[in-house]
Amino acid sequence: MKITKYFFFALTLLIRTSDATALDITTCDKNFFVVKGEIRSDDLKKIISTCPQAETKMIGIYSEGGDVQEAMKIGRWIRKNKMSVLVSGICYSSCVFLVAGGSSRLLFGEIGIHRPYFLAKPTEGYDAAYKKILNASKSYFREMNVKEQLAEDMFSISPQNIKMLTESEMKDYRLDGKDMAFEEEQIEKESKRFSITREEYIRRKSLFDAYTENCLKFPENFTDQEKNQWADDCFERASRKAKLGPWRAKN
Repeated sequence: MKITKYFFFALTLLIRTSDATALDITTCDKNFFVVKGEIRSDDLKKIISTCPQAETKMIGIYSEGGDVQEAMKIGRWIRKNKMSVLVSGICYSSCVFLVAGGSSRLLFGEIGIHRPYFLAKPTEGYDAAYKKILNASKSYFREMNVKEQLAEDMFSISPQNIKMLTESEMKDYRLDGKDMAFEEEQIEKESKRFSITREEYIRRKSLFDAYTENCLKFPENFTDQEKNQWADDCFERASRKAKLGPWRAKN
């Protein structure tokens, strides 16, 4: 994935948009797409038909939540296609299920949680219905290698309130960063590609991360295009410095 060009462009798009009533695909590119709005039934079909996922590597999300079951469907689709998830605006309520589905999560915005609520009285009664959704939420998070405790904490907050997760809480839930299984797959793949040990690859990747953290600081007056070029050059220098090969050749 060419994070440099598409990541920063998608980040800008998400910051500039406001929430819409229905889920809308505002951007569709071979490397990323952006969705914003309320999650509703059959939105997964809408996403696939509007923006085929064959080459997509990243999804940007801006949503206040919506249908829990549909959110889980979209989250499983995201995981199946090993997509990265970007949040730079807001992601509340059931939107968290989409975040959990990401193979890698880049969370720069607000992640808020609370208990789901019903638009009409469930046929089996509220008690049975809540237990069913809670168990389904736990199972989903377990499937995504996210702590089940996230579901318990979500259901402890009334729908009238919302709890904004801190950076440390997201890390504790294993909601931020790379999914642990996906990360190990990447390490194995890259170690073989460079014919080096796992330990050596991790050492080089640490150098890469440290270098990019320092060089990804833009002058305030930079345009989006200048930021993309600056980032591209930063990743190229970091990749060579860490002996991970030419960045542009890999992406």
